[in-house]
Amino acid sequence: MATSTPLLSRRRVIAARAEVFPGRVLLPTATHGRFNVFNPEFIQPDIPFEDREGQGGFSPLAGVPGARSGKITFTIELAGSGQPSAPVPAWAETFLPACGWVEGGTTGSGLGTLGAFSPQSLPPGASGAGTHTLTIGQWIDGKLRVLRGCMGSFRIVMTAGVPIRIEFTFTGVWDKPEDADLIAPNYPDVTPLRFADADITLGVPGSGSGAGSGEWHPTLQEIIIEAGNDVQLREDPEDVSAYQCAMITGRRVTVSMNPEMSLAGTKDHDLDWLERTLQTLAIEVPAGGSADGNHVKVDAPALQIVNVQAVERNGYVAETVEGLCVRSADAGDDELVIEFA
Repeated sequence: MATSTPLLSRRRVIAARAEVFPGRVLLPTATHGRFNVFNPEFIQPDIPFEDREGQGGFSPLAGVPGARSGKITFTIELAGSGQPSAPVPAWAETFLPACGWVEGGTTGSGLGTLGAFSPQSLPPGASGAGTHTLTIGQWIDGKLRVLRGCMGSFRIVMTAGVPIRIEFTFTGVWDKPEDADLIAPNYPDVTPLRFADADITLGVPGSGSGAGSGEWHPTLQEIIIEAGNDVQLREDPEDVSAYQCAMITGRRVTVSMNPEMSLAGTKDHDLDWLERTLQTLAIEVPAGGSADGNHVKVDAPALQIVNVQAVERNGYVAETVEGLCVRSADAGDDELVIEFA
């Protein structure tokens, strides 16, 4: 009797490589897998099936697989490289530009700061673009699954006391899996950043104190930031998949937090909501910075409150506050900045 060895799900590795030409595969190697990935889903194909109705009865003709795309989701710890002279981690250099966030800032933000990533409304290959597409490889105990021409979106989850996570979802062109030996990257050993010893500021700088003004430091349990990218696939009948690559066609950056409810004289979220008061949101972990290359700041220079709801948490009253990150400068592309130092 023929026997086979099962492929173990825990024996899987993800690596990703920036493409020179969008959609043209550049197979990653172990060098391109220098990051710790958590909760990776399998690369899943999305290939619609075209039925073909037969004549003279109910029996169909053989159908045809349609255009070939796929998705993958995984989580990475939001932490720096641990190197003071080069604090940007490999995962940020790889994945953030494929989500439309580029280092140094370009139009609108005026940052020009190495280590600071801000959004850019330019597709890969356009003049001045810092964005790129990715070839993402997933090795599964002897088998390789590949997506090329990938772009995606992310979600930052900050929960009190636990490591800060950034959840990625990428869409790309699906290629047929092949057999390949498992790669062995050199993984980083930097200490993950907990959402603790943080400095969180929300308010209108320089406006004094009182309801709807001043700088306020909330006591809260969680902050969730959504990049809100609209990712679409470019059709291309010259490619065997019928797609060329994915691209980002829009963006809506949002913030959700659940601070303890304050009296209106301390912080009036309802007034901010109704008066359309634009505020700054600044998150710094760890507070005061550090010299070990593992310090992260997240800034939204113009946050508009769009919804406030009262909730109960552990016997006291809190609020779910939802905000939209809007442009601060006229040119835009400055809704949210992620900086490593």
